[in-house]
This record gives sequence, C-alpha cells and structure tokens, in this order.
Amino acid sequence: MLAPDEVWLGRCASLFPLVDVVSVTPETTWRGVGLAPNGFARGFAAIAHGRGGRRVGHGVGFSLASRDDSARQERWLAALARDHAALPFEWYTEHLGLTVAAGDDLQIPLPVPHTVATADRVRRSLDRLAAVFGTVGVENSAWIVHPGHPLDEPGWLGDALGDHHLLLDLHNLYTSSVNLGFEPEAWLARVPLDRVLEVHLSGGDEAPASWTGGRRIRLDSHDHDVPEEVWRLYDAVRPALTGLRCVTLERQEGTVEPGDVPVLADTLRRIRESIA
Repeated sequence: MLAPDEVWLGRCASLFPLVDVVSVTPETTWRGVGLAPNGFARGFAAIAHGRGGRRVGHGVGFSLASRDDSARQERWLAALARDHAALPFEWYTEHLGLTVAAGDDLQIPLPVPHTVATADRVRRSLDRLAAVFGTVGVENSAWIVHPGHPLDEPGWLGDALGDHHLLLDLHNLYTSSVNLGFEPEAWLARVPLDRVLEVHLSGGDEAPASWTGGRRIRLDSHDHDVPEEVWRLYDAVRPALTGLRCVTLERQEGTVEPGDVPVLADTLRRIRESIA
C-alpha cells in the first residue's frame, strides 16, 4: 500500500516491478474541509497510469457505523465518486468501526457493539459505497478494547456484510488477539472466509510499558516486517480463501530504511508465490 511520502516512494521505487495491484487510500490525497485534491493525488495518478496496473481503493475515515444521514458522509461520498471517476478502482474497502461520533472526527476507527442496529448501519453504509464503486468490502480492525466478546464479532460481521465482501487483515486479527486474549484461529473458524476478496499483511510493535502501565498492548503500526505469527495464520487460511483477488503488503511511510528494501522484496515474492 503506497503511503503519501515522497522519500518513502522513492526508496521503494525498485519494488514496483514486484507489485501487481496499487492500493490507494483516497483521503490521504485530499486536503481541508472541502476534501479538495492535494499534490499527492497527481503523484498517485502518475504512478498508476505509468505502470498501467490494477488499482484498488481502501479507506479509513468513512465511518461505516455512523448514521447514514450524516452531511459529512455525503461530502465523503462525493469526494470518493470524484476520485473513482478520475482513477477508477476495481473495488473499494473501508475499516470496520466508528470514526465520527457526536460531530467529532475521531481519526481512527473505534469498536462498536455487536447489535442488529449497528450491523444494519454498516450494511447501509456499504450499500451507499457500492452505489459508487460496485464492489465493496469491510476490513476487520485492530482493537485494544471492545464492548463485546471478540469471538462474537465474526458472526456479527457476516450479518453486517450483507451482499458485500470482507477484507481480512491478519495483522489486525493477531493484534486484537494479543490485546483481548483470544485465539485468532477460533475467530477465523467463525468468519465467512468465502467472502474474502483481499488480505492485508503487515507488521507492528508492542506499545511501551510506560504508556500502558505494564499491560501488554500490541499496535497495528505497520512499521515492522510481517511477523511469523501472521505468516502462520495466512498459510493456514489461504486454501479456504476461494474468492481471494489480491494480497496487500502494508508499510508505514517513514519506516523504510535502505536496508529494509531487500526484505520487503523477499516478502512481496513470498506473497506472489502464495497466490500464483
């Protein structure tokens, strides 16, 4: 997943021949309340058109669980439609959760209770996105706390998807399992794997003990290599992903040093071999 940082992009340019699909987060190419395009929008368009490859969209801030009469959601949909017209995506996905509450923009998705009402809201939001993009999905998020039982999430998520798809983020799942104390394999056994169209792989780190009072908290920080625990989950679940269309490697801008580039290349080759 390309992040909007010129140094990062330049350092990773040698990896582009190993990449078949470019994943773009549209809101990183906007600025201000009006959501007007910024300079990175032109940069991404140049990269995508120059490579002639496939493109998908992936968002964070649409707030799938917000009320669907939100004026903010309308502005967001208009900006997404503009971007999709200029640089069409094969599909579009959003993080599960709530990023807007009582008019406040929370920046990152917060968990929502596993109720019929919240499932309906997520499904209606996905329907509205589908009116723009056609094919859409929702990504399981990484949680530090959650109001429900984490092993209730897969069944609830299946209801919330409606006719849409799942983006399975395995590092998010691993992170949640560490933070909330459950077995990720049990979560995977309950989720509709036949609905997975994309997988995300990434790495993260442990939060400093000075932040957490000694509690172990893992962060989905995208600043390290994919850990072996996540590779094991991927290898175990891959045969069941009959609808898989791509696997995306995520890495945070500003975390790639020159010595990291060969490791990222090996990771991309390992992914390509797994889906060949």
